[in-house]
Amino acid sequence: MRLTRRGWNNIIIIGVLCFIAIIKLPDLLRERFAPKEAVTQTVTEQVNNIPNTVFVLSPELLIQRVVFPHFTLKQSNGQWQSSAKLSISASELVQRWQHLQGTVVDEATISKLSLQLAPPQTIEVWGEQQVEPIRLTVYALPKFWLFNNGQQWIAVSVAADYLFPTSLSNNE
Repeated sequence: MRLTRRGWNNIIIIGVLCFIAIIKLPDLLRERFAPKEAVTQTVTEQVNNIPNTVFVLSPELLIQRVVFPHFTLKQSNGQWQSSAKLSISASELVQRWQHLQGTVVDEATISKLSLQLAPPQTIEVWGEQQVEPIRLTVYALPKFWLFNNGQQWIAVSVAADYLFPTSLSNNE
């Protein structure tokens, strides 16, 4: 039985589709069945390969108060005070947050990470002469922090105690 021109066209089209499927299949399987840690590692590699960084908060912002989940930092008479006793000074912690930089993360990466995001923490940063605070939504991932400052998603690689120092009990 001989194939017609239309038959040969169908065979070529099916062959090309099979070839594309064979090439894409490993990536699709890896993406679909990869453990969460592998996705985080891939995203971490993507974040580390992007050279440009941005500030989480505007460097020009004159911070007056920072409200954390368990304590508050407040500027009074030019001095920073904390509602809890911390392992570092309140002014040093404010400086860390003021100069915090990270890498912008695109929406495609956020959608990949969305399934493994733990419940967020919210940090409120009040600036001088601001009616509303800047609300930072912070997600902790195994290898980096993910921030949303209301304008963009930013990945930051720092230790947990750098951003959230431990509170010291009154007995110490």
